[in-house]
Amino acid sequence: MARPIVLVALAAFAAGLLTGVLAAGPRGLDGDTRAAASAPPPSPRPAVEPPVATGLSPDWKADALTGGDSARRERALAQIAEGLRAADPSVAAEARRALAQLAEAATPPAAAGVPTRTAPRPEGPPGDHTRAVEQVAALKADVLQIEDPARRERGLADLEEAIQSGDPALAAAALRALPEFRDVPHEKSRFRGAVRARLDDGDANVRSAAACALRFVDAEPADTEALLRVAESHPEHPNLLYSAMRLAGRRVEGRLADLYVRALSASDASRAEEAANGLRGVWVSEEVENAALSAFERTGSRNDPGLWWHILGQIRPTRERRVRLIFDVLRSQPTDTGAPQLFARALEPHDLEPSAAPVAAALALALLPDAQTNLVRELCLEVLEKSGTAAEASGLCAFADNRMVERDLRVRARAIAHALGRLR
Repeated sequence: MARPIVLVALAAFAAGLLTGVLAAGPRGLDGDTRAAASAPPPSPRPAVEPPVATGLSPDWKADALTGGDSARRERALAQIAEGLRAADPSVAAEARRALAQLAEAATPPAAAGVPTRTAPRPEGPPGDHTRAVEQVAALKADVLQIEDPARRERGLADLEEAIQSGDPALAAAALRALPEFRDVPHEKSRFRGAVRARLDDGDANVRSAAACALRFVDAEPADTEALLRVAESHPEHPNLLYSAMRLAGRRVEGRLADLYVRALSASDASRAEEAANGLRGVWVSEEVENAALSAFERTGSRNDPGLWWHILGQIRPTRERRVRLIFDVLRSQPTDTGAPQLFARALEPHDLEPSAAPVAAALALALLPDAQTNLVRELCLEVLEKSGTAAEASGLCAFADNRMVERDLRVRARAIAHALGRLR
């Protein structure tokens, strides 16, 4: 009967050990978790810390599970605890795996009908996408549950191993799971090395998944540089640029801008559109905006815009060349009901470059009497109201005097003219 009692005790001990390490701060598993307020403060460390072992002793598991020698058990558990706090990532990773194994071995059998895992961990041949997804789903369940710290740690350790798997399907599935753990308290940087190692993987799906996952592992500037080098080697994958842009704070300039210009210059219209679509809501340098406009004009998308109306309306900031293109589209496609609504954002003062605002106002006034729909007329009036000057006041008054125009529009035009006139 001694061994079952030891196993039950060790299950509690493993959970407590993990919780204690989590509370240890930056060198623990999760610096956001703290010990209870009633816990006594830790003893101060000696001035010179003893060196941490480079690995666990060969007999650590037998020592930890022994039922008769408490000293052996305590030494093994202390060795695991110290390894978890080690600065050397390889030592810490080994200790985490040891803790997961110990917790699994020491956990008593579950009650009848209550499984310890929510899903099996099937194994299949390398490259089996379905099996890989099922396997990662099982470890995701371990990580996302909030009842058992040891089970979560086991899931995180399994995830780390899956990322390093020689099976591309399993590695890609594990990498794609990382964004789902953004709200799970854990040391995100523990995965950084494993993710970065897959950035230049020979498998395109693994490269793509690693690039996306890099944003969820506390990436450092050196990681962005590594991703840019990979993107330079694989220009056929705009999604690598998208991940680099997100790491750069949604700003495209410098070296990243050069890569986007190359992607937007692709002869393949769909590839250029894919690169441009990733720039919606993003601040871009002038050369990148010009490359996007050239891609739009080069691909002949004016008659079948698809995503382009969204793209042209959301890249930031709006400079003079795009202002002129927008009003050219509004004039050449007078009955397009989508364009005025989608372009409105690009003509807002907070998105307009200051030097482009007078150009927008002048073009709006010129288009106003020729517009064929109220949507376009209302957009022109909105631009004049927000970016116009006294120079446009007389033209607005002439529009307001035209009784062939709907009354509400004439009233609004006269009110804007009076407001702009006061700016003289």
